[in-house]
Amino acid sequence: MLASEFRPNTSLQYAKHRNTRIEEPLIDSSVSFPGSLSQFYKYAVFVVFAVVVGQSFVKSTTILIPFSRLSTYDGFENALILILMYFVIITGWIGYFKSINKKPHTETKIGAARFGTDLFILFLFYYMLSLVSEKRDHGDLFVWAFPLIFGTFLFWDSLKYFEYRGKTGQNHEDRRNRIVITAVFFVVVIVQSLIYVYLVRIPLTYNGNTVWNIIFIISSFVITFVYRWKKWKHERRKRRSKRGPAT
Repeated sequence: MLASEFRPNTSLQYAKHRNTRIEEPLIDSSVSFPGSLSQFYKYAVFVVFAVVVGQSFVKSTTILIPFSRLSTYDGFENALILILMYFVIITGWIGYFKSINKKPHTETKIGAARFGTDLFILFLFYYMLSLVSEKRDHGDLFVWAFPLIFGTFLFWDSLKYFEYRGKTGQNHEDRRNRIVITAVFFVVVIVQSLIYVYLVRIPLTYNGNTVWNIIFIISSFVITFVYRWKKWKHERRKRRSKRGPAT
């Protein structure tokens, strides 16, 4: 009898354990998630940027591996196109990071439109990468893709201007100047596309290979480099003007 009094009540213990609520975190608290729609826009674009760059690595295996492909003229041209695309995409990613940190998407219709434009630009980057490995497609880059991408840049800058137009304390003149810079280079790439359409009809060969694409790869690289340099130079000048003259 005494032994039964001291016997633990296992059924009671099981009932208590069953009713005990053990709270465990469903997600890792160290992981940061977007706290607003504006942050979601930014993080989503960064993720898609990373996906596009990842796809470029897959594309590069058909161009750079093995390295012996570079010994042919077509292989060399494909490699130059790939390098140009990397330059356009990476500088675009850096430029987007600089711009979106200063003027993030607002939770408005224009902010949503700017996010949609971001995704369209990323699709254009992917489309341009898809043209890299086939020489017969390279002309589309100069005739259609570059004018379209710079036109979309101009549309994006215009959306940002109207998105922040009603905000107090905003430098509207600075954003207008950035629109002007993009508009000038949009005209430049349109002129380049028209020149390409005309010049490719004129034979210009080296060892039996038409070299117009190589020339326009170099000109596209120069246009993109100067465009980014002008935008970032304008940004540095604005920062210096805010600090005031050195004493």
